[in-house]
Amino acid sequence: MYELLDFKTSKFAPSQAFLDVDYQFGLYALACADATFKSSDGTLRLLDIPPDRLKITWYHLRDHIPYKRKTKNNQIGDERGDPRRTTARSEEQIKSLKQDLSKVATNIRRGVFPRNPSYHTCPLCPYAEMCAKDSCGMGLNRNQKSQIQQLVQNLEEAA
Repeated sequence: MYELLDFKTSKFAPSQAFLDVDYQFGLYALACADATFKSSDGTLRLLDIPPDRLKITWYHLRDHIPYKRKTKNNQIGDERGDPRRTTARSEEQIKSLKQDLSKVATNIRRGVFPRNPSYHTCPLCPYAEMCAKDSCGMGLNRNQKSQIQQLVQNLEEAA
């Protein structure tokens, strides 16, 4: 069995439902199964780790922060809990992800880059205001709107 650890510093740990469908973790599983990597000696190597032999772990570093006050179930100095939240991907999920990536790559090659505002990333982005306006249809020409509608349709078909 293999375990891939992704160390996270976010304030809150995700739910199991989120982990089970998280796109990033799906990409990790795909990479472990099918991607070619350059090894330290310079040769190309396929990891070839099947999904049923891989577990992916969100390692929540904040769970190591000790409690400052005594609570009903914890003493001062106790850690906040097990930092590991584990998930896996099935062969079917990997296959679906490959199809989705194929559609996304096709649209990228076509030059279609729809904006996808997110409360996770937008506060850090210098283009957030412009993106939000464009996402509402402002500033887009008819051809761009048509391309976005086509992309949405393609992604819905992939899902």
